[in-house]
Amino acid sequence: NLTTTGANVYINPTGVANVYIKGNITTTGNTSLGDDLLVAGNVKVTDTTQTTSNTTGAVVISGGVGIAKNVTIGGSVNVHGNLHANGNITSDGSLTFGDAATDNVVFAADVNSHIIPNTDDTYDLGSTGQQWRNLYLNGTANLDIVDIDGAVQIDAAVTVGVAGTGQDVIFYGDTSGKHLIWDQ
Repeated sequence: NLTTTGANVYINPTGVANVYIKGNITTTGNTSLGDDLLVAGNVKVTDTTQTTSNTTGAVVISGGVGIAKNVTIGGSVNVHGNLHANGNITSDGSLTFGDAATDNVVFAADVNSHIIPNTDDTYDLGSTGQQWRNLYLNGTANLDIVDIDGAVQIDAAVTVGVAGTGQDVIFYGDTSGKHLIWDQ
């Protein structure tokens, strides 16, 4: 046994020394190590101090952390820098990107799924002040209303309306109040 009270204990302070302990180590106060700490068993920290920044909490680490296996976190994760993943990222809940109009979401990859709104007829794609430039589609566009502010070029046959629905076709000209109605 080695017991000290109120004094420092130095083991081979000028050379290399190994201390092997089988059993528990209990300290009150700070414990400092000047080199690596190798632990063959589990390390359990029973302090429950909540973290409020990257410099507070039950465990504060000044350097980087390398972890060779999985990590399970029972609370929230707050990252004060960038977050990078070398593999896939999967979320089982909702995702919110950004908290202001000055934030951006940048896709450097292709979208490999449908983009479907959560609620029908509720969300817009762009706005009057922030419009998408070009739209490239290969398939059918199912639109309720089409409002075209510029020129239209159609390179194939056009079908307007459905037979027997009673819908008229109105053509407006350049002069205000002048139009042509086609009604059978």
